[in-house]
Amino acid sequence: MSIIQPVVNVDDLLYLTYHTVAISNIWFPTARSRQQHSTLRKMMAATAARPGTLVESTGYIQSNDCLKYKDLELYMIKNLEVPTCKALVLRVKHRLNKGKRRPIFTYIERNDNLGLCVIQDILEYAFEDNVFSSPYIIWRYTDIPNHRLSVPIHFKDSKKEVPVFRRATRDDEGNWVTYATAMEDGRRLCKSAGPKDLGTLYKYRYGAAENLD
Repeated sequence: MSIIQPVVNVDDLLYLTYHTVAISNIWFPTARSRQQHSTLRKMMAATAARPGTLVESTGYIQSNDCLKYKDLELYMIKNLEVPTCKALVLRVKHRLNKGKRRPIFTYIERNDNLGLCVIQDILEYAFEDNVFSSPYIIWRYTDIPNHRLSVPIHFKDSKKEVPVFRRATRDDEGNWVTYATAMEDGRRLCKSAGPKDLGTLYKYRYGAAENLD
């Protein structure tokens, strides 16, 4: 029997993001461990992805697989209306989507509300993990030739199997962050934020579906 989830909207998402970063006194071993929850919420709310599509879950094909850098493609694109301006675009393949479909979702760099920008979060993790092929990946130094509308920003082949979302350390079996861990930490953060109905990680997915309806 499925659990009835509370409806989550963009105001809830922004409030939880702010609370997680600025107010909550819930302890995490690293800043990244805390920040990852905000990124997961934004990605689930934007794409209606299952939590197990992004973090390790044994519930699907009995494999501790998850979103990895090999599932990401980062591009610098031209702004056709303002040729002197550039922006980052991130394509994310949901390789662990249930069924035969493997959808690819596109995120665009946001300057209107950084709290909702997934790309800035992924860049933070990528720099920390040293995944870029070139050390000169600051966007202002990435030029786009006149005959092209975009250029890819490459990741190191040696880093493509690294999980994007993970715990500060591996467990005894060598696994990273799991669905159960993300669920438990998510409930602790939501409880400290004060909503009456905590729900589960699926509430962000259902919030996206509610808006699509």
